[in-house]
Amino acid sequence: MPPASLFYQGGADRVPVSWNTLEAASMAPALIGRNLLPNGDFGGQGAATLDGWLTDVQAPAAVGIDFGDDWHPDGGHALYLFAPAEAPRPTLQLAELLPIVADRGLTYQCSGFFATHRCSANILLEFLNDQETVIKETLLSVEPCNDRPGGRNLADYRWRQWSLTPPATATRVRLSLNLGAHTGAGEATSFLFVSQLFMGVIDPQAPLAWAPYSPGARALSEELTRSHWQAGALIDVDTLDPAAHWCTEVEVASETACAQIKLEATPDRALDDESAVVELIATQPGGLRWIGTHWPLVVRIRVTTEQGEFRVDPGPAYTAADFLRVMLAGENLLPNSAFDQGFDHWERHEGQGLDFSPGTRLTDGHVAYLHRQATEENGPLRLYTEPVRLPAGFQDCHYQVSGYLAYHRCTASLGVEWLDEHGAVIDQFQWPPSYGEATGGTDLADYDHQGGSVAAPEQAVAARLFVEKSQTRLGHNDSFLFFTRLFFSLAGPVVTPWKPMDGAYLERLNECVASAEYFQPLLQEHLEQAEAASRAGHWSLAVAHWRSILAVDMAGALGVRATVRLAEALRRQGALTEAESTLSAGVERFPESRELLIAAAELATVRQDWAAASARWGQVLDLGGGELPTRFYLQYSMALCRQQRNAEAEQLIAARLAQDPQDPLLIIAQAEIAMAQQNWPEAIKHWREIAA
Repeated sequence: MPPASLFYQGGADRVPVSWNTLEAASMAPALIGRNLLPNGDFGGQGAATLDGWLTDVQAPAAVGIDFGDDWHPDGGHALYLFAPAEAPRPTLQLAELLPIVADRGLTYQCSGFFATHRCSANILLEFLNDQETVIKETLLSVEPCNDRPGGRNLADYRWRQWSLTPPATATRVRLSLNLGAHTGAGEATSFLFVSQLFMGVIDPQAPLAWAPYSPGARALSEELTRSHWQAGALIDVDTLDPAAHWCTEVEVASETACAQIKLEATPDRALDDESAVVELIATQPGGLRWIGTHWPLVVRIRVTTEQGEFRVDPGPAYTAADFLRVMLAGENLLPNSAFDQGFDHWERHEGQGLDFSPGTRLTDGHVAYLHRQATEENGPLRLYTEPVRLPAGFQDCHYQVSGYLAYHRCTASLGVEWLDEHGAVIDQFQWPPSYGEATGGTDLADYDHQGGSVAAPEQAVAARLFVEKSQTRLGHNDSFLFFTRLFFSLAGPVVTPWKPMDGAYLERLNECVASAEYFQPLLQEHLEQAEAASRAGHWSLAVAHWRSILAVDMAGALGVRATVRLAEALRRQGALTEAESTLSAGVERFPESRELLIAAAELATVRQDWAAASARWGQVLDLGGGELPTRFYLQYSMALCRQQRNAEAEQLIAARLAQDPQDPLLIIAQAEIAMAQQNWPEAIKHWREIAA
């Protein structure tokens, strides 16, 4: 398309138009988060209305809006469908077909707030082609939900959302809503309440609950269904006209026509019920702050804390289970794991004691012991903790188990038993001792640190840890087992160092989960802290921040960035092996990420793992994605030369020089490769090029 510019109302400056192809969802920013449903809120903040909807209802059934003062959200409206148990079920249908863009790789969402009374609900989506022939039907069901009665607070409605990929040939969709069959005992009538229906394009990483109707997005969708359009442009407009209620104009153009479409700004909406918002702060270093709510965050929301007021942009909505999986990972669930309360929460046995002597007690803590005379023994002896209840919903998961053991004239091991709901043992796992004898004493470094990650059986509801002492070795009269700092936690993405159970923190988490259904980590705030720690060279703090971000967004938009930055922080700490495993896992998750491959190749170069370095630099070049800096070619060349693959290095540098024949660093590389091959005339030639 030829260059173009645009004049707009409220300003005299030209706005340049940059044309983009319509084949790769280039119009997505103009469609995401905009509702294609006219009157999906049944009048919004104005008078109640069913404009744009057709009803199919037979008396005594009924369809209407705002059944009573207590049956619609504050500041809004709720549709109701009513029918006696045996009456025909009423139906509501959108009066017009909605245009959809099905062949651009976009994700659509259909959603709404529902309250069911002795019934279910159904939404029927009929996808049509450009001849308006139905090519696919999708039925979306809302199951009965007794704990969401509806009323004046949206938190009392059940929010349901469905992500959709329309058939590639679809250009229209017809939406119908009907009252489901009567269910349950009691009254012989059914009621369905519905508010804030949404149908539109979304970002799959950030589903939203609702947005107002956008005539502009609908008009744009209409235009994009027409095959003659060749290019489109997004134009940010900073209008000087305060009365104008639009923020972006979109042009869709062909060689002979151009359509301009105004898109409406979506206003910020705070939650109506601020009591539904819970602020959560993790106690561990680098912990995330979270916002919890009874229904997913819709748009930016105001949050007031003791430190002040701030606003939160919408992000992924996590369930209570997702939230707990992050917040419980690395939290010790074992009470009195360092014996600060003696042997509370432990079984008792003869010969058991605490802090046998100053030389067998930790400098900064306690050590339990078990002393046995050889004449009293007839086999190994186990000491058990009291059973620890597994967190609800996390029975079939991996747990991190560890402890510090020392043993004199015997051996010892750490283990875990899994219990069912009746307290019966259904499985166990036991680690072997690492040494013939572990002296223990005042420093943890002298203990045998046993443990690892182990999967809980599906039927397990509780666990108990144990330490097992073997019999005294032959030729000795007695033996000792020393043990301290046991750990039992839901496993996280990295191994967590020991820490005691924080009962107040765990209680607070349970209270938060009971008060909210959906959660959102405040990643932007955490991201800024991580970047600040990296810039300041506070690498241990940076590692903690980046790990916390990865714990909740490993596969999301920040996954690549956080993985690269975590690996960098680990490398700066000298933890090269851990940095390598971090990047290897990242490359496995994001095999097409050039940024991750480059970071992995550079780390292999630093580690002088020349085979891995050359393989990864080769992958970077094969992946493409634009010109690379010279230093990457030099690192690739060095990795090849260190493996005596000089001819390959020469070809690599020659190919790069063909693109930039005056680059002195590449000419120096050529000279050095020639010297490595003992090709002295060629080396002299290149050095003379540099000198000239």
